[in-house]
Amino acid sequence: MHVSALVIEMLETSGRQQRRAAFVARARDSLGVYSALSAAGGDVGAVTEAQWQQLDGTDGKGRARVEAKAARTFAKHNREDNPIETEWQVQYALDNMAPKELAAVPLWDYADKLNSSEFLVLAQRQQDTRASGQRCRTLQILSEALAWAGIG
Repeated sequence: MHVSALVIEMLETSGRQQRRAAFVARARDSLGVYSALSAAGGDVGAVTEAQWQQLDGTDGKGRARVEAKAARTFAKHNREDNPIETEWQVQYALDNMAPKELAAVPLWDYADKLNSSEFLVLAQRQQDTRASGQRCRTLQILSEALAWAGIG
């Protein structure tokens, strides 16, 4: 019975890793959009229709994603040579979240409320939190499996 629980847990970990890989791919796509908008001075025509479609749609839970809206807001501010001003209440709330809570927050919802440096700092903190939590859980599962097998 214990072995099947460990196998199920390893499969769940694998599923989380696949979802993480999908998130990283989406983040790369978004970075491509933001880079194109930046290089073109905020001209939304610099982004292909396929890129816009990747930013639109729903997340895994059926909620509408807001990456395209945030990218268009970024482009508007870039065109007007008016950088996004950080909404400090939002930044403070995000910055003071517990690590588990921050790991679950969709930061793209706040891309149009944080300037690029604040957004990047929070995104890096979120990525570090997610990565460390995943490593700790994987090591715990491995340790339990080795203990069950009488190794270590």
